[in-house]
Amino acid sequence: MPDLLDFLLYCFYNSNFKAENLGGKKSTAWLCNAAIQLLEYFRRTARKELEKSVHFTPPARIHDLAAMAKSYVSLGNQTGEGWFLTGEMLELATTRPETMLGDTAVAINGDDPRYAHLHGCHVVLPLLNKEIPIVCDEHADMTKGTGVVKITPAHDPNDFEVGKRHDLPMIRVLTYDGHMTGAADKAAVDAEKAAGRAAADEPDVLDCGKYAGMTTLEARKAILADLEAGGFLKEIEPLKHEVGTCYRCHSTIEPMVSKQWFVKMEPLAKPAIESVEKGEIKFVPERFTKNYMNWMKNTRDWCISRQRVWGVPIPVFYCDNCGEHLINEATIDSVANWFEKEGSDAWWAHTAEELLPEGTVCPKCGSAHIHQDEDALDTWFSSALWPFSTMGWPDKTPLLKQFYPTSVLVTGYDIIFFWVSRMIFQSLEFTGRQPFKNVLIHGLIRDEQGRKMSKSLGNGIDPMDVIEKYGADALRWFLSNGSAPGQDVRFSYEKNGCVLELHYKIWNISRYILMNNEGL
Repeated sequence: MPDLLDFLLYCFYNSNFKAENLGGKKSTAWLCNAAIQLLEYFRRTARKELEKSVHFTPPARIHDLAAMAKSYVSLGNQTGEGWFLTGEMLELATTRPETMLGDTAVAINGDDPRYAHLHGCHVVLPLLNKEIPIVCDEHADMTKGTGVVKITPAHDPNDFEVGKRHDLPMIRVLTYDGHMTGAADKAAVDAEKAAGRAAADEPDVLDCGKYAGMTTLEARKAILADLEAGGFLKEIEPLKHEVGTCYRCHSTIEPMVSKQWFVKMEPLAKPAIESVEKGEIKFVPERFTKNYMNWMKNTRDWCISRQRVWGVPIPVFYCDNCGEHLINEATIDSVANWFEKEGSDAWWAHTAEELLPEGTVCPKCGSAHIHQDEDALDTWFSSALWPFSTMGWPDKTPLLKQFYPTSVLVTGYDIIFFWVSRMIFQSLEFTGRQPFKNVLIHGLIRDEQGRKMSKSLGNGIDPMDVIEKYGADALRWFLSNGSAPGQDVRFSYEKNGCVLELHYKIWNISRYILMNNEGL
């Protein structure tokens, strides 16, 4: 078993691993092979539209421009201020007054008797002097505050859903580096729409006028001053509320609607759920089946694009002239050949003209001016292909026939939905078979404070350092004696020291016996 584990780890981490080393068909590294197969996967399952809850962190840094999945946004309590806006008829509170420039409605609960007479009415948005509708929606909680909430569909995930239900326009008022939009930003988006390159529900962009170019905090101060001067600000109240922050740098996250690639999950989730319900895949301990089922039964379409400078590229081309997507068997074969020769880095090293077959033009307008997608795939998207892509798939290799599906996957509970679920539904989709029969879930080794070890926290513990100080036997004893299936273990230097003392005693007892064993 240790030899098999070492082999699998070698395959996973060694970019030079080739299947022909085991007598199989010639293959490039598994990651490159997976990248090639993603081309076909994209052609079959992917679609591009507007993400419902993409986030960014101002000010912009390399990793902050990523489309940060909800899973990577930490929610924590922060002390802030609530600004109560008042007018002739309605009063509401907000912690983000700078986004009110993008408000397209005010919501009340349809069952709230205080506002029954306002159904179907409109209000005037302060500062912009713009009329926006009053909508009745369950998102407005009658028991909180005044029961009235501002709706900014382009800059709040909940408001986005309200906007969809009531067909509200979306107006973006923030740039990707955390500044208020101006005339140039509006003109750029208007030009994209006029040329037909924008998505069907691409948000409009507002020229924020005097606030354009300000950071969110600068705009907040300026807008509050103007609200107060106009008599629209009733009071400022300190409060604690949940604020999304970047899990790495802890900067405040600003939600924003943007174009992303998605995988439609409903048809993929159904067979993955059925496979577990039928007992074809079992979780050990069994209680983790509930974690898996809760995730799969409530899953949403999966945002798989990431705005970062490394990773497996998204193999799609676009027409510079009309914005048409370009992906077909000819482009797939051409890019696959490049990947075979140079790996997926070829995508970033060459122009679209070099990557595409000679003479390729846009199928819609005939333009030869084409560029490749600049986004990379979500890490878990390509990782999910690992059970079968490492064995020569899509060819029916002897290696694939002998070792797929495997019997046991050993992993931590923290990536059941990140990795396990995605391996299951991608394997069922591409091979028609479950990737493994059993999923053995172990706990996590946490630090002495009970925190998960991470590069961001810098609290990782090198086992080699522990072995050097206490010995391998002490570490093995500590880990095996203190763990239970699926339960976390808090690492403790003190306990390792106690185990070492115990080992000394056992060692000395054994030496004493061996020294005095004559005649026994």
